[in-house]
Amino acid sequence: MTDPARPAIARVLLVAALAVVAGLLAPTPASAAVAEVRSRSGVLYDDCFAHPFRYDVDRAAPWTLRVRLADRRGRVVDTVRITAADGASGRGAFEVCARRTVAGRFTVRPTLVTPAGERRLATTRVRLRKPRTWTRLRASDARVRRGQRVRLSAVVREERALGRFPSARVRVRFQARSQGRWRRIGSVRRTRADGRATVRLRLRRAGRTVVRAKALPTPRRAGSAWSRTTVRVRPRR
Repeated sequence: MTDPARPAIARVLLVAALAVVAGLLAPTPASAAVAEVRSRSGVLYDDCFAHPFRYDVDRAAPWTLRVRLADRRGRVVDTVRITAADGASGRGAFEVCARRTVAGRFTVRPTLVTPAGERRLATTRVRLRKPRTWTRLRASDARVRRGQRVRLSAVVREERALGRFPSARVRVRFQARSQGRWRRIGSVRRTRADGRATVRLRLRRAGRTVVRAKALPTPRRAGSAWSRTTVRVRPRR
């Protein structure tokens, strides 16, 4: 004879088993994390530089925190190792060199190493963009007579860790407004060590002539916005 209580008992056992499985599959709460590494987005400067991060470890010694920085191609740019002797919380820094990597998205991959083994921690994604450039254009004379030459000088500065500095060997394009169109002035010039590039222009029409210049982008630098100036051309006497 079948016991009428068995179906009810089976349902209770099934519910209990599902609850246990759900508890095992539930994500670990953030409070259970034993270590954390944080970093911010920044600039991929042209030279080698230190990109900082912060860390916190909530675990008794001994331990080693291994932190890797990988670029968007998956290549490891630098690896930093921190031990319990360095303190449970503090700052670290990656050594990043623009010539060894590319601008874009980077991933911070920390791993906590203890006598019990290795534990991968939550990753952090940051973006290191190209340095910005700025162009300032000036004319040797603001007023000239028709047929005379004017020297246009563009100074390019680039973004660096300590501020804006003249940028050498940057390609600069010059243009002049003529008959409703922008026309190139000669070929592309390169800046000298002082960040300056020059070109000469003969102005053949009386009136106002608007000229402009900008730094062109490269794989390691962003291009600048156009810098403009106006030259007044007077008719010949």
